[in-house]
Amino acid sequence: MTKELHKSLINYFVHLKILDEKWLELFTSAERPLQALRNQCEQLRFVSSKDVDSEEICMIDYAREKLIFKIFMGIENEISLLSDMLQRLNDAIQDLKNRLTNLNKSRNNVLLRDEDMKDIINGTPYRPKLNLLLEWAIESFQYYHELYPLKPYN
Repeated sequence: MTKELHKSLINYFVHLKILDEKWLELFTSAERPLQALRNQCEQLRFVSSKDVDSEEICMIDYAREKLIFKIFMGIENEISLLSDMLQRLNDAIQDLKNRLTNLNKSRNNVLLRDEDMKDIINGTPYRPKLNLLLEWAIESFQYYHELYPLKPYN
């Protein structure tokens, strides 16, 4: 049981580092679709405004409607990209939650009076005490959960 707890601790904190890198990557990659979405919404407002009614583009048969359709398609593509990114964030948080649950199960399965547990409970010069590790695990999950609350995502 001690090995299982040790394995769960390592598994959680290694995944936490990977999760942090994944969040940074996703937030960085979300900048382009967000900017494109802003631009396309601005284009849509301009093309569909009354100020453009007398412009040359409105005189061509269905040109305005075709342009609005193309802008809508672009908006839909950017929303789809952002939706995929949100799904990946949701999956990453759910994975972290599952690892925290496994860590808690492993913790509940060990006997604290066991002689093998002394190094884990009291810590070593290279590893903090068990109560600190568990506290940090809970706080790290709460941090990411507050950044992006888990929601059922369609």
